[in-house]
Amino acid sequence: MRHCILLLFLFITSFANAQAPQMPDVKPFIAKLDWLIGEWEGSGWMMTPTGQKENFTQTESIQYQLDQSIIQIEGMGKAGDKVVHNALAIISYIPQKEEYSFMSYLSDGRQGNYKAEILGEKSMRWWLETPRGQLKYTIEINEKGEWYEKGEFEMGKDNWFKIFEMTLTKK
Repeated sequence: MRHCILLLFLFITSFANAQAPQMPDVKPFIAKLDWLIGEWEGSGWMMTPTGQKENFTQTESIQYQLDQSIIQIEGMGKAGDKVVHNALAIISYIPQKEEYSFMSYLSDGRQGNYKAEILGEKSMRWWLETPRGQLKYTIEINEKGEWYEKGEFEMGKDNWFKIFEMTLTKK
C-alpha cells in the first residue's frame, strides 16, 4: 500500500510540474540595477509637511536577496540624533507585466507597491500616488560616481516641484 501511495504522489507531482508554465528568469532584469548594490552614505534635504527644508544624513545598505532575484534597500536618515527617515524597500521584476516593482515599508507602518522603471544604464525612477497628487523619485549615478536622488511633487500637469534631494557616496 505504501508503495502505491508513493507512486501516486510521484505521478501527481510530476504531472503538476509538467503543467506549470515556465517562468522566465528574472535575474537578468534585476542585474540591470547592479550599480545600486553596496553601502552608501551622504546627506540631503527634504520638505517637511509644514514646508520647511530639513537637512539629514543618510545611509543606504543595498544587497541582492533570494539568489539575486530581488534587491533589498534599507535606508536610515537622521537629523542630528533624530531619525527622520527609516525605510526598507524591495525591487523586483514582474515578468507577467514586464515591469519593475518598488515595494516600500516605512517605520511608521506606511507601505506601498509602486511602479518603477529603468531610465538608463545607471538611472531609475519610481512613482507613488498620494491623496494630494503624484510623487516621483529619480535615482542616478552622476559623473562623480555618486548616488544622486531627487523627489518631486506634481503641482499640476507637467509642473514638478522638488521636495527631496540627496547625494551619497559608496563606502
